[in-house]
Amino acid sequence: MFSLIMGGNPDAFEHWPMFIEDTGVCDFPVSRMLESTSDEIRHKLTPLNEKTLSILEDIPALFMTERYTDLEDESYPDYIEIRIGKVSNLRIDGKYIYFRFIISQKFERVLVTNKKLYETVLELGSFGLNRTHWGVKDKDLQHTLTSLGFVFHKKPQVVNVLPPIEQNKYIEVVDIKDFLAHVLDKDCNENEEVFYRGHSDASYELAPSLFRRNKQGNYKYLQNESSLVREALTARPLEFIDDRTMLDKLVRMQHYGLPTRLLDITSNPLIALYFACSSIKYDQDNNEVDGHVIIFKIDRYKIKFFDSDTVSCIANLSMLSHSFKEALDSKKEKKEFNETNACGKLIHYIKDEKPYFENIIIPSDLERILFVKGRVSNERISSQSGAFLLFGNNAVFPDLVSNEIPEIAQDFKVEKLIIKNKKQILNDLAKLNITEATVYQGMERTMKLIASRFSVSE
Repeated sequence: MFSLIMGGNPDAFEHWPMFIEDTGVCDFPVSRMLESTSDEIRHKLTPLNEKTLSILEDIPALFMTERYTDLEDESYPDYIEIRIGKVSNLRIDGKYIYFRFIISQKFERVLVTNKKLYETVLELGSFGLNRTHWGVKDKDLQHTLTSLGFVFHKKPQVVNVLPPIEQNKYIEVVDIKDFLAHVLDKDCNENEEVFYRGHSDASYELAPSLFRRNKQGNYKYLQNESSLVREALTARPLEFIDDRTMLDKLVRMQHYGLPTRLLDITSNPLIALYFACSSIKYDQDNNEVDGHVIIFKIDRYKIKFFDSDTVSCIANLSMLSHSFKEALDSKKEKKEFNETNACGKLIHYIKDEKPYFENIIIPSDLERILFVKGRVSNERISSQSGAFLLFGNNAVFPDLVSNEIPEIAQDFKVEKLIIKNKKQILNDLAKLNITEATVYQGMERTMKLIASRFSVSE
């Protein structure tokens, strides 16, 4: 087992000192942690806290640059650089992880003649060798590098399994009475609002559909976001003719099943409870898979509405190509950031919906997670008391970092409940008229549900 820490290019080695120094300190964006990491390992290592960070210190690290072309030297058309070493003293501060590194072996300017080999052996997914990220691989480092054609002067440290990790313990709920008692007992002041989300499987990541991953932990849709949006707008233009903003368009796309950077939430706790119970499945030991209800508490003044300028900035990220989004460096000063081509392109899209928009974007705003109340543009939003979380560029997912680390705190607080005894809870919810028909309102859906109730089995 080893960490794969990928990033850097020849023009930015001052940001990646492990490629020019044998020891030193470095920082890494928290938002890119545990990408390209299998579900099993990611679930064990999240949320990131003092214990899980110490585990990363116990396994070897493979540092690798992204793939670049040397335009001045044709003998090195495509190359990477590789270092083997260890990390220590990991700590989270703000949106970055800081660490010390020690390099034990170096492989300079490695020609990449078979890009597919690297992507396959390292399980890199569609981003391949062109994305900064920190993954944890359930592979032997020596065997992995041998498969890529490397010869060792010194064998890397071998760590085959993760040590036992204590899992978070959440309150368990087995009936509606217990659930409502817990929800109604929550202390809220008059300036706070509470929202909820239900997951039928407690292992689901608290992230929008655009950020869904495969079993290897690689994103399925993220690299093609702008293509997804443009294809939808091109294929059914009349569907979006009354939508005034990009948020409106994303809400409609979300409604019809397109992956977006929106995450549905609700102000009705019983709706969230329904979703937590809506799928009943069993694990390999025939135990019912638990559901989750996630509770969000936020100050009312931090909630945004459909006409917010900040909402327009984040929503229009969906129109930018992946290369432009990667070029939005929030570390830049505001003036320098707003002079970049990528920022100019984003402002162009924003001004399409808001001609009065000033040509100024605050870099950190693009990496926020916003609570948004959109227009009630379809029956589903109305029936589910809906609102949304809108995820910015490189936003840190709410369940990635432990609440024990206050420096990474979002604009909101998160609490989770484990939901058991799903079938009985669904029966009780039906007595309160919370069923598939009332949650998923719409003529076609309602007619099908009525027909199924009166069908006669053969």
